[in-house]
Amino acid sequence: MKTNRQAKMLAGAIGAAAFVLTLFVWRLSWFVCLIVGLGAYWLAKRLLGGSPVKKTGGSGGESRRAMMQMARQVRAEQRQLRQLARLSRSIDNPVIREKVDAVCGLCEKIFQNFKEDPDDMRQAHRFLSQFRKILPIVENYVHLTTDPDRKGVLSEEDEADIAAALGEFEENLRDVYQAYQENNLQRLRFTTGTLKRMMDMEASIKRRDRGSKRKET
Repeated sequence: MKTNRQAKMLAGAIGAAAFVLTLFVWRLSWFVCLIVGLGAYWLAKRLLGGSPVKKTGGSGGESRRAMMQMARQVRAEQRQLRQLARLSRSIDNPVIREKVDAVCGLCEKIFQNFKEDPDDMRQAHRFLSQFRKILPIVENYVHLTTDPDRKGVLSEEDEADIAAALGEFEENLRDVYQAYQENNLQRLRFTTGTLKRMMDMEASIKRRDRGSKRKET
């Protein structure tokens, strides 16, 4: 580094000055003058920060870039969370609205945890990949239940299934939040059954939406 070279040059000048001073002014022996000069050089180098600089490995730079990219993804998903909270206000079913609000609250806690403990963002991808599945499901549900032409497409059984799946997802989020709090990687798991049920639920909503459109035509 440039600052390291400058420190060495300045330390060398101080060492040379000490050598000349002791040799020609104090008229000490050549050997003693050499020892004094080297000692002055070493001391000046230490004081000026001229010790060897450790090079930062490429992996450190890659890690920082990965963290910055993950931080951008977290901010983007926080905006989606606000959209999810707005959609919740359009839900008439009180049970489903309560579940969506609970999911939003837990997600907000997890996002807040990332701010308080940035190291947890290294494991954020697992949470984000599942959070992204929630918004389109709720959007489709709100679309079907608020559109006057599509009201009644979902049966009570359908709505009960949606509430149950959201409830399971809420419980998983509680485990995930606790895992982040404890820095326990083993708990950072979303059960396969819950995810499959969520995906089946989304597919069912889409099928019913397509069916209602065909009836209209």
